Amino acid sequence: MKMIDIIGVLVILILTMGSANACDPSISLKKSANISTYTAVGQPIEYTYNVTNTGDVNIYDIYVVDNKLGNMSISNGPLEPNKSVKGTATYITKEEDLTNGSITNIAYAKGMYYRSGNKCWKESNEDTVKVNFKAPTAVPEFPTISLPVAAMLGLIFIFGRKKEE
Repeated sequence: MKMIDIIGVLVILILTMGSANACDPSISLKKSANISTYTAVGQPIEYTYNVTNTGDVNIYDIYVVDNKLGNMSISNGPLEPNKSVKGTATYITKEEDLTNGSITNIAYAKGMYYRSGNKCWKESNEDTVKVNFKAPTAVPEFPTISLPVAAMLGLIFIFGRKKEE
């Protein structure tokens, strides 16, 4: 065997061994809200966060970073590849949400994995949910004077007919 052939075989062996130990951590986030519209201050909106391990290594210490609700722990793990974990959080609508006309909520998940004995962190995609304000429809009030006027007209009609007879 020539020296070039031996070096080529060694390079292939090293690359093959390295790829056998390679890991590809990946997580994804899907977020949803229990309602699509809100009508008042103080109305609860429940958000559900579904985090899936789309990689090939276990993920630990998973939490969600939410622009309205802050950081929330979802799972300490391990979350195995191709498995999911869910978490929920509730947001209470405020006066500014009515003024703004909608609530745009953005979140991403973050989880820890081990590579060569070291802790490494992986972030998911961002997911956005928009909940719109819908002004309540006003129920027209029955005019309070209508009933007495109708009663008076009815009495006039009845008594008017009796005089004619």
